[in-house]
Amino acid sequence: MSVKFKRLLKKINSIKLSRKLIYIIFAAMFIFVTFFGAVQYFCVRKYVINQNEYAIGQNYNQSYRLLTNIVDNYFRTISAMEGMPDISNVIYGKVKFDFTDDQQQLEMHRQYNAFCQSVYYVENIYDIDAVNVYTMDGYICSTDSVSKFPAEKIKKTRWYKQMNSMGTQSFLCNSSYFDDDESDIKGKIHYIRLIPSKDKYTENIAAVRISIDESKISSIINSCKMTDDNIILLRNAKVNNISYVGLENYNADFLDALYDYTDNSEAGASNFEYDNKKYYIVQRKISFSSVEFIDVFPMGDLLKTYYDLNINICIVLIAMFIIISVLLNSILKTFTQRLEKLMGAMNDVKQNKFTVVPVGEIDDDLDDCIRNYNDMICRIQIMMEEQLKNRQTLHNYEIRLLYEQINPHFLFNVLEIINSLTYENDVPAIRESLQKLAQYYKISLSNASEIIKICDEIKHCELYVDICSKRFGKNIEFYYDIEDDLLDVPILKMTLQPIAENAIVHGFRVKDGNVKGDNEIFVAAYRSDGYIFIEVTDNGVGIAPEKIKSVLHDRDKIGIGLKNTDERLKLYYGENCGISIKSEVGKYTTVIIKITDKA
Repeated sequence: MSVKFKRLLKKINSIKLSRKLIYIIFAAMFIFVTFFGAVQYFCVRKYVINQNEYAIGQNYNQSYRLLTNIVDNYFRTISAMEGMPDISNVIYGKVKFDFTDDQQQLEMHRQYNAFCQSVYYVENIYDIDAVNVYTMDGYICSTDSVSKFPAEKIKKTRWYKQMNSMGTQSFLCNSSYFDDDESDIKGKIHYIRLIPSKDKYTENIAAVRISIDESKISSIINSCKMTDDNIILLRNAKVNNISYVGLENYNADFLDALYDYTDNSEAGASNFEYDNKKYYIVQRKISFSSVEFIDVFPMGDLLKTYYDLNINICIVLIAMFIIISVLLNSILKTFTQRLEKLMGAMNDVKQNKFTVVPVGEIDDDLDDCIRNYNDMICRIQIMMEEQLKNRQTLHNYEIRLLYEQINPHFLFNVLEIINSLTYENDVPAIRESLQKLAQYYKISLSNASEIIKICDEIKHCELYVDICSKRFGKNIEFYYDIEDDLLDVPILKMTLQPIAENAIVHGFRVKDGNVKGDNEIFVAAYRSDGYIFIEVTDNGVGIAPEKIKSVLHDRDKIGIGLKNTDERLKLYYGENCGISIKSEVGKYTTVIIKITDKA
């Protein structure tokens, strides 16, 4: 893992700075958007849900209070009717409407009128639309809002059968539980209360049905509906819906699942899921009845505000992203262009191309870097020019110094030759030697230049060998084999002479008097791989292998001339040029001169 991580870091570090800046900025923007989205999802989403649930709860509680007040009016109406003698006497059968004469008939009318007046009073107080009483007496009486029916009729009604199956003494229902022959039922919500016998509680002797206009309840339910898909139910648990709104948008399977869930759920808020859709449900029983007030709210509607907010936020973020991207692209484009110019100029320095980068008008940190770079380049150019001049001057001084070291040495040897000849009184020989010495210096001092042709250098070396032959009185043969196209190639003066001198003095050992009769110096030249090689071979005593290295690196008596010549060649032609030596003791020594093929 660490190796892969290191490779990843290496790849990242190898990315150009301009691209790094772009990647870093866009990564920062991405992190910001991701962080903002996460915060929005976990915080804003929760806040929106809480706020909507709070709004639903407030709306639900308001409607619940209104419905509770209506149901409480039912209870209060029943309690009031039971506490009023004119009504309770009728309910409990204490008033007999079995008359035989006019006096009894008048009494019946009086008591019934008192009953009706009491009912009117209760209706006005508790905002009741109609009261219907079912008693054991067979007398049936009905006014605009008060009806009295025989108790036998109760057992034939759907609502009574439903109450028996539920085992309840009270029942809230709509008009669907009444037969068409019952008056005053359409468009009403009815509360029915069975009146047990005071002597035998399990026996119902009467029933009171209180009715109000259904619009009073439906208006409350409709006011609780917040969205099109919101369902509001006023429902008898496990029985039926009393009043409702919003069911038309759902199929029967969904409603069956919803009823099954709510009928078996406790009061409060909960979440219901059907067909991968979630619903927020608030339900509570009204007063002491079995009636539940249920609010079913789709989570999609609950989060609609959140989704709308998301869309608006996304639009704003996209717009900001585009604007920031355009601005960053404009800024980074200018920055990266200038940076690439600076990097290109720096790469040119590797190829010894010193380019000045134009400075813009932005005057930022990068412009400061460019100015400093330009100043550095100008200083480097000035220093290089000065260094080149100094190097050339030094080069000339070193060549001149080495050349001057050779001339006195040779001049001393020539003078020694002439001195020897003088002692022998050989005047013609002196004349010939002086002539050759004059020719020798004529070539050496020609044109005051350090460079001469190879043919002139060969002649120069040949004159030196002849003078040495005169000096030591021994015959030294000098000959060469060089192609014509190489004779005119330029070479440093005094290149061959120190090598010939070293061959005569140390190879032939002229000072020791051990000179052989067949002393030869042979010069050959050829081209190879862009270089010119000149080989100077003598048939002298040779050089031991372990001493060859010291001849070229140590300034001893044997190698001073070769060492100076090697340094001169390296200074002029380069470090790849110079002198190398091959030798076999007792047979030969070959000094190989390597120079570049240039004018």
